[in-house]
Amino acid sequence: MRLEELKQGLRIDGLIPNGVVTVVAVMQHGPDAVELYYKTGSGELGQVVVFRRDEGRLRIASTGSRPFDAPAPDFKLAAEAQRITLAGLSDPMAA
Repeated sequence: MRLEELKQGLRIDGLIPNGVVTVVAVMQHGPDAVELYYKTGSGELGQVVVFRRDEGRLRIASTGSRPFDAPAPDFKLAAEAQRITLAGLSDPMAA
């Protein structure tokens, strides 16, 4: 992955040991370095300067996020159950 491809919101593997991070901000420092602000999966913020020589170890993460591939009827059923649960808080007869 090239330094020019780093942008906000991108999930990157290889920046920190055994972890996937989400890019919060990128600041260019010349043609061969960027300052990268990131957030870990546990919510910790960090900052690191990434150099051109580090490009080989960086890659877009393919894991670490929840896929949106469930069947639509299952989602509708869960959403309706949640609506019924919350309706009882304001009007017990609505539930």
